[in-house]
Amino acid sequence: RLIMKEIKLDSGELEVMPGVQTGYFHQDHRNIDFELTPEQQIQKMKPKMPYGDLRALLGQFQFTPGMVKTQMSKLSGGERARVAMLKLLLEENNLLLLDEPTNHLDTDAADAVEDALKEYDGAIISVSHDRWFLDQVCDTIWELKGDGTLKIWPGNYSEYIRRSQQ
Repeated sequence: RLIMKEIKLDSGELEVMPGVQTGYFHQDHRNIDFELTPEQQIQKMKPKMPYGDLRALLGQFQFTPGMVKTQMSKLSGGERARVAMLKLLLEENNLLLLDEPTNHLDTDAADAVEDALKEYDGAIISVSHDRWFLDQVCDTIWELKGDGTLKIWPGNYSEYIRRSQQ
């Protein structure tokens, strides 16, 4: 929330380098229009995308033909999360901030999100309690210690746990 300038620093300063385009996955899915359908959400973002490509993309995120035409307000929290993540990945960001991205997702949906994030060509900062997700998506762990120092650990979350306990 600091990087997105939603809250202010108590002290010090935060500098985001020029050229960084940041996308933020909110737990409350505030980047979706609850009056639209998943299909309309994507068409609004990418009006030139061929319809077959749009449907294939929604299919990769576990949306059935009937679901793509259902108003967002009638979809489950997990279904809304998948639309929010898909929209975020379609934006031209080079930094993603993810706040509990696998909350409300079943295993298949979480796998679809993980697969999409593995293909993402940018940096990801994620807050998650989902160890499996962190193992699948992360290749470096940044540990912010209580004294304000930063320790960088190469590898996924399981490797971080193993090394930090040595």
